[in-house]
Amino acid sequence: IDQDVMGVASIARTLKPNLQLKFLSMKRASNGTPLVLSYRTVNSGNSGIRPVSTAVVVDAAGKVVATLTLPPSGQAGIIPGGVVDTDVMLPPNLSPGSYTAKVQSRFGPKSVASVEIA
Repeated sequence: IDQDVMGVASIARTLKPNLQLKFLSMKRASNGTPLVLSYRTVNSGNSGIRPVSTAVVVDAAGKVVATLTLPPSGQAGIIPGGVVDTDVMLPPNLSPGSYTAKVQSRFGPKSVASVEIA
């Protein structure tokens, strides 16, 4: 039994999730509205993960104008080496102006990846 416990502990120590987010684009949808933010999630670690993501949109004055909870990246998670592209429609009621969106993905108690789009 002790050898089995040691084997499980050894496996747990070698699992290293690693998540990166990459901005792809921010553009108007084909009908001209709303804005669509596109980003890529890459799992370059050696274990599957299921990140939970949010996007915070701020205006030029730094005021938060929208906070969005995003759908999970990958329906069953992201396997090691997996890549998932996500499109997020921003609220259609944003006034013309400059905005910054920050997407943040959590995939563990202290594991966070983020990307900022201006």
